[in-house]
Amino acid sequence: MLTKEGQLITYVQGNSGLASLNIVDNEDYDIDYYVDEISSVAARRLAIYGQLRDKLQEFCRCLRVEEEEHLRITVAKAGKKGFAPHV
Repeated sequence: MLTKEGQLITYVQGNSGLASLNIVDNEDYDIDYYVDEISSVAARRLAIYGQLRDKLQEFCRCLRVEEEEHLRITVAKAGKKGFAPHV
């Protein structure tokens, strides 16, 4: 994915790399090709970032649950000993 994206950016910045992109010598085709390809790259990246965001949210949820459980256990232990924990 990064190689393809790099080739597309190189193409747009300097119109070089046409051979590696297999683009014909038609300006309308060139820009249409670029738009389609960069759109595809962006869609893949957005999907990956969406998955990462979902995993991070789940991880944060697990951390909250763990912290709440730790606090509950700490309070319960402190109650048995007759003093309240410093929170």
